[in-house]
Amino acid sequence: MNENLLNELVSEAGVSYLSDLHDPRSFRKIFHALDRLSPDNYSLEEWEEAVTYILGLKRRPFPSPASARRFLQAELEKAALSKKTESAAAGNSNL
Repeated sequence: MNENLLNELVSEAGVSYLSDLHDPRSFRKIFHALDRLSPDNYSLEEWEEAVTYILGLKRRPFPSPASARRFLQAELEKAALSKKTESAAAGNSNL
């Protein structure tokens, strides 16, 4: 096993603090950082903890590390798209 997954994500995403991982402004960086990490290098428990910590969701079970990573990336992508849509709508309202 490698370094703790959350600490590795701090490093790979290029954020300063662990608490930056649940900041929506960091979600795009985290999404791309996840592509560089092999799900099998971390325990299922670490992936479940990452989903809970980053997304602020109640802890949930996953069948495998890969499925937890896929879920996390999908949720990060949805959040990023939602933020982009909100920004565009706010920009249009100022026209």
